[in-house]
Amino acid sequence: MAVEMGIQDLDVYGDSQLVISQLLGEYEVKKEDLIPYHKHASRLLDKFDIVRLSHVLRSANKMANALAGIAATLALGAEETIRSFDKLWSRCLEDEEAAKTIEEFHSGIYGAHQSGSKLHERIKRMGYYWPSMVQDCMEFVKKCEACQFHANFIHQPPEPLHPNVTSLPFEGWGLDVFGPITPKSSGVHAYTLAATDYFSKWAEAIPLREVEKRKCCRFHSHISSIGMEYLKESTTYKNATHSTPYALVYGVEAVLPLKLQIPSLRIAIQEGLTSDENDKLRLAELEALDEKILQAQQKLQCYQARMSHAFIKKVQPCSFQVGDMVLAVSRPIITSRKTGSKFTSKWDGRYVVREVYTNGAYEIVDA
Repeated sequence: MAVEMGIQDLDVYGDSQLVISQLLGEYEVKKEDLIPYHKHASRLLDKFDIVRLSHVLRSANKMANALAGIAATLALGAEETIRSFDKLWSRCLEDEEAAKTIEEFHSGIYGAHQSGSKLHERIKRMGYYWPSMVQDCMEFVKKCEACQFHANFIHQPPEPLHPNVTSLPFEGWGLDVFGPITPKSSGVHAYTLAATDYFSKWAEAIPLREVEKRKCCRFHSHISSIGMEYLKESTTYKNATHSTPYALVYGVEAVLPLKLQIPSLRIAIQEGLTSDENDKLRLAELEALDEKILQAQQKLQCYQARMSHAFIKKVQPCSFQVGDMVLAVSRPIITSRKTGSKFTSKWDGRYVVREVYTNGAYEIVDA
């Protein structure tokens, strides 16, 4: 390049002290495979009027090494083979040959539908090379239809957490159905319909033989009249509210049967009260209930903020637009129960997004 530019005064810097000394004539070239290179370099140097050869440390010559590597890569079009750093020769492929090679190694007769990085390494070991082979392998694997249908489940949430904010007990309930449960109960029940109050964390549940709309509606009247069958859960301390569900509903902690058998300080004090004094104490507890609910609401908001902050760290944003072609996950409600062999497709489709709603909800139809 310097010869073509007509430069006559040239400064040459090299990080190999042996090569610089050999070009200066201080050392003799003994290796036979280096003699042709030495002669060619000497002929090039003779074309300049003034040449100064200097040795620099390798740590100060990183930029030159990088530029030399880029120049070697850009010059591949003029060469049919290239030698890698591990001294292996690889054939350089054109665009059409590269596309055919990727398809054959990935999904051909001997293809294993490997990931992009493994596919690149396999092609490289077979002795092929082109400048964009890493990116081409990654893009081809992303577009492989068979790999998409058998891809692993995506466990990263695509949307941030949206907590349900309630300010009073029983203002909002969360419903969920568990089942089918095998074996069935003695009453031939295979499902459980559970409800949890978003604020107080009060829980109710009923067994079901079949999940029907009328039974779910009937459950609404069941949870409106709170019974004592779930006293164990309602007297459990909740970290979210720093209180028990029973105390947030009635304004006082529940009196467990054990406290009647082995009287506590509270029971001992109340046993000595008259009916009027007990009524006044109960009214005072109910008057303090609003303050207790307000404190629980503040604790709940802080708890939800901490949960949202931890949840957002795992979010991998993913959104679709109307008209996008998508696949839907194909797995049972009970993920621990296998429904097919390991070769069964994990995704169903193809579907087209027809409507986009808020908080990551979509309406899809068959493509």
